[in-house]
Amino acid sequence: MTPAFFLAILCLLVASGVLALDPSLDAEWEEWKETYEKSYSKENEELRRSVWEKNMKMIKHHNEENSLGKNGFIMEINEFGDMTVEEFRKTMNYIPVRTHTEGKSIRKREAGGVLPKSVNWRKKGYVTSVKKQAYCNSCWAFAVNGAIEGQMFKKTGNLTRLSVQNLVDCSKPHGNNGCDWGDPYIAYEYVLHNGGVEAEATYPYEGKEGPCRYNPKYSAANITGFVSLPKSEESLMAAVATIGPISAGIDIASDFFMFYKKGIFYDPKCHNDTVNHVVLVVGYGFEGNETDGNNYWLVKNSYGKKWGLRGYMKIAKDQNNHCAIASYAHYPIVNGNRTWSLDLELPFGNLTPKLEFKNMMIGSPMQTYNMGKGIWKHSLSGLPKSVNWRKKGYVTAVWRQGQCGSCWAFAAIGAIEGQMFWRTGNLTTLSVQNLLDCSKPQGNNGCVRGDAYSAYQYVLHNGGLEAEETYPYEAKDGPCRYNPNNSRAYITEVVSLPAHEDYLLVAVSMIGPVAAAIDASHDSFRFYRGGIYHEPNCSSYLTNHAVLVVGYGFEGNETDGNNYWLIKNSWGEEWGMKGYMKIAKDQNNHCAIASYASFPNIF
Repeated sequence: MTPAFFLAILCLLVASGVLALDPSLDAEWEEWKETYEKSYSKENEELRRSVWEKNMKMIKHHNEENSLGKNGFIMEINEFGDMTVEEFRKTMNYIPVRTHTEGKSIRKREAGGVLPKSVNWRKKGYVTSVKKQAYCNSCWAFAVNGAIEGQMFKKTGNLTRLSVQNLVDCSKPHGNNGCDWGDPYIAYEYVLHNGGVEAEATYPYEGKEGPCRYNPKYSAANITGFVSLPKSEESLMAAVATIGPISAGIDIASDFFMFYKKGIFYDPKCHNDTVNHVVLVVGYGFEGNETDGNNYWLVKNSYGKKWGLRGYMKIAKDQNNHCAIASYAHYPIVNGNRTWSLDLELPFGNLTPKLEFKNMMIGSPMQTYNMGKGIWKHSLSGLPKSVNWRKKGYVTAVWRQGQCGSCWAFAAIGAIEGQMFWRTGNLTTLSVQNLLDCSKPQGNNGCVRGDAYSAYQYVLHNGGLEAEETYPYEAKDGPCRYNPNNSRAYITEVVSLPAHEDYLLVAVSMIGPVAAAIDASHDSFRFYRGGIYHEPNCSSYLTNHAVLVVGYGFEGNETDGNNYWLIKNSWGEEWGMKGYMKIAKDQNNHCAIASYASFPNIF
């Protein structure tokens, strides 16, 4: 019998005066009404009492089976006790999921044992307290704000509750519909294009729709992009472990979810490919011994603290994407500001070090751009001791940039080539000349100066990039000749890493080649031939040249401390180690290697 049909029968029975209620439950009914402040007309009370009794009996039966070990979670009557599951869905949970492009986000490459066995972002201060959406279908807004709150905390160290009401009232032009329904993807789009979202303090939650009252002077958070994860629990696990809280759609298939109290939730009726509710995944873990298989996702709901584990739920993990937990997951990119000056030219021996070399290497004016959060630093001890993406086919041959300050383009191209190889399995040499000629509207200036971030932005907004074969390198500026019919690569996101070697380590080990800026202004760099480069006068924060970090490792014994970054330069194979260099690693960010590193995402 469907819930709708059941309710229709109840209405007929009430109207005919033959509805039988269980008098032994009178005391519990009155106590429940008082607890949740429920009041009804006489006729409606009989109807709601009957629904409540049905739910009570179902809960008691379920919990009896739990005591016999037949299921893994306990249920409890709560404020939804007088609702059928159909009413509950319509009132509390409805999101019309649209088709969108998936992102790859973080991939566990060579990451055996890298990710922690359990994560709980609540304990790290990333999560605001549980709130109650009331009878407004705003779960999508609570989850989206929760993900942004976490990333803003990572950026600023301050945890600020953001305005759900702002999203409910203002994201309608983007496709949401207030308290009727909403899509987290659209909510992220609103915050991105709006330029910000207010705090709860200035735009409080009302549990109902209202006119948009957003005031930009009260904006408390902004995002510069967002990532849609692939439909796999492995991807979700990597994102939760390395990024922070993630918004996720789930399927509420039965009344089991309504009355969840504690334990690991598993509902045989759950689908793994459709979603109708949105939660915030704040961690994962296991109960008992790790080998028992009692793995769970820890999710924050928006039903108030009287539901579940004070507003939270443990939902079965590694059970064939149970309840579609990984089918519709996203996280925002929240950026701060940094400056990155990437410079010119290679130094040959016929250039005087204090004049020609310096002018060619550090003549680029400083430029401001947005710096993203990159990869969260977790379980560094589990990362591979050495990585070399050349050996895995991710890196094209070394090129010589010539008398053109195009190092920034070679570095950006190298990172894109690596990600396209990961995406397609094909390694294609992409067109540096395409970037030189065409990225000027994004702020670059051809052979005079440029930066990798602006190069990524060009590819992102242009929608594509040609290969070297169709747009060959000329080592001089020219008019933009990009032909979309010849496009061989694209990107959908740019991630800039925080200025710390640990972040660069995680990114290089898990993502692939990463574009980086360094201080290359010294004679020792110009004439490097081999070994681990260490220049006492190198800056730990100023940069003037761009390279591609393709790996890391150590010489001698691991305990000797002779650690290095392996970088690909663009000065030809005659320079260094056939175009490569080992530069000191774990030496106070030597030569600013980790100060301005970035990589593209390709969804």
